[in-house]
Amino acid sequence: MRHHTRKNCWQTFYRKKTEFHLNPQALTFCLMDKQLERLLLACHHNSYAPLRPSRCLPTFAGKLVDNPRHFLATCQQIFSESKVPTEEWTALAQDQLRGKAARFYTPYQSTYPAWSVFHDRILHRYNGEEAIAKVTTALYSERQKLEELAKVFLARKNQLYILLYPETVTFPTSLIPLLIDQMRSELKPHLITVRLSTLEKLTDPAISLETTLFPNLEPKKANPTVKGADFQGQDSNNPPPYRHCPERHLHRDCPIWKQK
Repeated sequence: MRHHTRKNCWQTFYRKKTEFHLNPQALTFCLMDKQLERLLLACHHNSYAPLRPSRCLPTFAGKLVDNPRHFLATCQQIFSESKVPTEEWTALAQDQLRGKAARFYTPYQSTYPAWSVFHDRILHRYNGEEAIAKVTTALYSERQKLEELAKVFLARKNQLYILLYPETVTFPTSLIPLLIDQMRSELKPHLITVRLSTLEKLTDPAISLETTLFPNLEPKKANPTVKGADFQGQDSNNPPPYRHCPERHLHRDCPIWKQK
C-alpha cells in the first residue's frame, strides 16, 4: 500500500507541475519546483535523503553530441547514493529530458514504466543503429561550419568520437589529418605543416591562427532565456505572458507585483 501511495504522489506532482507550466495562472501550484519536490520528499517519512544541490541530476536534450549512456548512468548513480526507491527513478529521470528528447518521450510521459524500460527506450532511440549512423557521418564527413569556432568544432568532434568509442581514453592520432582537412580552408595550409600528434596540440595553434586570420569572428550567441520572474533581455514590444497576472508585460511593469 505504501508503494502505491508513494507512486501516486509522484504522479500527481508531475501532472500538476505540467499543468502549472501550461497554465501559469494556476496559482495553486505556484511554488518553485524544487520547493514542491522537497515537500513531497518530506511526506515520504524521510525514507531517503533528498537530492543535494551539489549532486543535481543531469539533463538530456537528445542532440547529436549528447551522450545517453552517460546521462542514464549518472542518474542511476545519484539515485543509488540518495537511496531513492527504484520505482521512482523513471519519474525523476524523465523530468530531466529537454528539447528533442522531451518531445520524443511526451507520448510515454504518463505511463511511468520500470527503470529498465525507460533505460532501454532512451538507448534505443539515441544509441541505436540509426543514431550511431548519424554520429558516424557527423564525425567522418561534416566540415567546420562557417560561423563555428575552431575550439567548438574540435570539441564537437571529440564528443562524437566518445559516443562511438566510449572505451577509448584519448582521441586517436590517426584521425588528426582528417580533422585538419575538415577545418576552414584558410587554416589547413598552416596546420598541415606542423606535426600534431594529439587533439590538444591541434587545438591551441588552431585557435591562435583563427584569432589572427579572423579577428572579428565571435561565437554564436544563444537566445536569452527567461529565469524566474525576471525577463531581462526580452523584447519590450513583444513581452511574454507574466505569471502573476493574465497580461503580457515585463516583470517591472506588472501592477500586481508592484502592489506586493
